[in-house]
Amino acid sequence: MDIVAVKNQEIIRVQVKSTLKNLDGYSYQWQVNKSLPKRPLTIEDCDIVACVALDLRKIAFFHIDIISKQITRRVSQLKMLADDIEARTWEEALAAINPVCPKPHKTYEPSAVDPK
Repeated sequence: MDIVAVKNQEIIRVQVKSTLKNLDGYSYQWQVNKSLPKRPLTIEDCDIVACVALDLRKIAFFHIDIISKQITRRVSQLKMLADDIEARTWEEALAAINPVCPKPHKTYEPSAVDPK
């Protein structure tokens, strides 16, 4: 897990994967696996995977169940160029969390020093 997000006081674990440029002029590919030996990520590793296209400065988010049996994830350049790619895929990934995770991960309780 690389990043922790909080929504409705529930902790969401995000694994970030990046690629520098498109693979073949038509698509981007990410290694969405856990170290050596390569094995697919699971719900034990993270809740959401953020696939970053560094040259486009765009991110596509996927709930772990979408990619849990994959070592690589490929997305077309056309899809990555969509204006709403970040907002749309983030909301789709968040929407998939509650049905998959009946018991939430640790919850976040703001302290008195947290700015509101």
